[in-house]
Amino acid sequence: MHPLKAWRVLPPAGAPLSLAGMVRALCARAKDDTPGELKHTLGRMFAMPHVFLCGSGREALANLFTVLRWLRPERDRVLLPAFGSYSLPSAVVKAGCRAGLYDLEPDTLLPRMDSLSRALDDRCLAVVACHQFGFAFDLAPMERLCRAAGVALIDDAAQALGASANGRPAGTMGD
Repeated sequence: MHPLKAWRVLPPAGAPLSLAGMVRALCARAKDDTPGELKHTLGRMFAMPHVFLCGSGREALANLFTVLRWLRPERDRVLLPAFGSYSLPSAVVKAGCRAGLYDLEPDTLLPRMDSLSRALDDRCLAVVACHQFGFAFDLAPMERLCRAAGVALIDDAAQALGASANGRPAGTMGD
């Protein structure tokens, strides 16, 4: 394989990576314990006892779905919002699961509880809730539906890190 093929990736939209920036990041990583410090800082900031760093949100979700599937092999469907990043269904497929969709309110992009309730069945492994465009929302209604169905609720805060709803930071309201 050509040595540069390993570096051929698409940067996140709106955040181009320069070669100089990548070199600085690699040098910094070699010099200190940034991952350990980052895990500690994030754990403290969000009052979370366990923090795992991954290369991308898609990787983190795929790992999570894989573990959930191992714990509940009889379930294989992950419900996603009908509007969201392509990374969500990619992670579902990577984990060997099937994607299902639930509707969102067109004016607010909040989940429609009637749609989610209809989509929940005995094959459902997890439901992913996404805080769109930096606006966090309270997951309590989704949590009640998921608990009743025995389904894991995943709080995806990729677009809302630092935002909160009812005093709870986005990303800390799910399982």
